[in-house]
Amino acid sequence: MDGIDKAGYAGQVKIALDAAASEFWTQDGMYDLNFKEETPELITPTQLTDLYEEMVDKYPIVSIEDPFDQVCGWEWVGGGGCGLNAVL
Repeated sequence: MDGIDKAGYAGQVKIALDAAASEFWTQDGMYDLNFKEETPELITPTQLTDLYEEMVDKYPIVSIEDPFDQVCGWEWVGGGGCGLNAVL
């Protein structure tokens, strides 16, 4: 947000994310936030949902593309997914 503010666009920019969550989905049904490193940082789909909700509360995020792996995201989308446009 600092870059947006410094560029003079504060309040004029919305953010869309492409999480590509299937890239860090594990066979155990978890998400590894540290998937490019040796030591995993595993969280559940519910914890990932909470993380997205925290980010939406903090930043002007209007869309999250691929927020979950294809096998686990439908409940989140069906439940409204914190009011976002989620593109699976």
